[in-house]
Amino acid sequence: SEFTMGQRAGWGVVVAVALTTVDTGPRAVHAMDNGLARTPPMGWSSWNAFGGAQSQEKMVTIGDAVVATGLRDLGYVNLAIDGGWRSFMKEGPPPSGSVGPAGWDFKNLSKYYHSLGLKLGMYVTGGFEAVYQQEAAWAEVMFGEWDADGVKVDHMCQGPSCGGGPEGHMMAPQFQQPTIERWVAAIAAVNKTQEVLFQNCGIGCAPATGSAQPQPWGDWCPKTANMWRSGGDINPLFSTIVGEVANLAGRGHLSGPGGWAYPDSLEVGNQHKGVGLTPQQTRAHMALWCITSSPLILGNDIRAMSPDDLAVVSNRVAIGVNQAWAGFAGDMLNASLFPPVNASKHNATNLPKVSVWWKPLPNSSAAVVLLNSGGGNGSSVGFQFNELAWEGEPALASSLGCHIQEVWSGDEVGVFNDGFSTTVNATAAFFGVISGCNAAP
Repeated sequence: SEFTMGQRAGWGVVVAVALTTVDTGPRAVHAMDNGLARTPPMGWSSWNAFGGAQSQEKMVTIGDAVVATGLRDLGYVNLAIDGGWRSFMKEGPPPSGSVGPAGWDFKNLSKYYHSLGLKLGMYVTGGFEAVYQQEAAWAEVMFGEWDADGVKVDHMCQGPSCGGGPEGHMMAPQFQQPTIERWVAAIAAVNKTQEVLFQNCGIGCAPATGSAQPQPWGDWCPKTANMWRSGGDINPLFSTIVGEVANLAGRGHLSGPGGWAYPDSLEVGNQHKGVGLTPQQTRAHMALWCITSSPLILGNDIRAMSPDDLAVVSNRVAIGVNQAWAGFAGDMLNASLFPPVNASKHNATNLPKVSVWWKPLPNSSAAVVLLNSGGGNGSSVGFQFNELAWEGEPALASSLGCHIQEVWSGDEVGVFNDGFSTTVNATAAFFGVISGCNAAP
């Protein structure tokens, strides 16, 4: 999608999002080049809604709901089956000619999804003995016979891929990159008509150094996957959501067309022990995923989605910010002042309670999220316009006469010189678009 600024009507700034084209010009690092994920992927995954209790019937009705709610037409087209459809610890690759285990018919499910304009994603546990170093057989069945359109490769381990560690934990770092590279090669070798959206479900980009200790992220994830997990499993607690996005602080340069850091699926509409996110936390959650160009993968039961939650994930301006590309994926301002608690990832506890996240947009515009992740009745959060720069290039044409529009209401906040600040409630965020800056009076 391309984010474009429309005509001003009176003092208001009209923001339009054209969901048809995208500027995939300069990018920071070499990324996977299979023609897919030129913008952050959008879709739905079964795990947070159903755990291991998904079924063919649920997948069919979720597909129907994605169409009926209008989510498909907004770009939410990649629908994925997560873990639980098969016991990877006990069973080898499906035999040629099979349609799936009992109760499943993946060939017809993918055919039905394709008739709706949707795509089917699969899941495998890449470190289990029934899968490890048998990637070619799995790829042939899933993509050559079932016509699936994507796969999530989990790093949970069993046997030699654990590198001497306990089963059921993450694959040892020295085995992660080679395993993912074997999957990429196996998918490429399948005689298929579709390209395959490839997801690496590790925790960051552990280098293949042989060390089991946390290491600084490498750049191999974006080179070998269209989307790659940047942290652990999410849940619908605001502290966890902030912790997930905190892992991206200082790492905006790693994402771009073809490969995107993925802080797990959205928890909009879900609950933890009977308690879900508040409306302001829900909006902050969506805003943080949009400002960091994170894949927008829904994780709730769309069939029972509330109108308010649907409105948040359907907001065209928010989606436009997420899908836009102007050379940089988005990041936290001054992230270098808050080093990670270990060499592998950030943690919410070592980030400031208030922070500014930003992303450049085409046409000398930018988006900002002013986050208050802490307690209290509200805190002032602000920034200077000239701080919005990447590799010395300012995002805005000037620091004068800048119009700011609040995303959720669509209202223009005002016209500002030099900078902007506002009071943000605890566990909430201000999400705005800056445009029209002009040095002329």
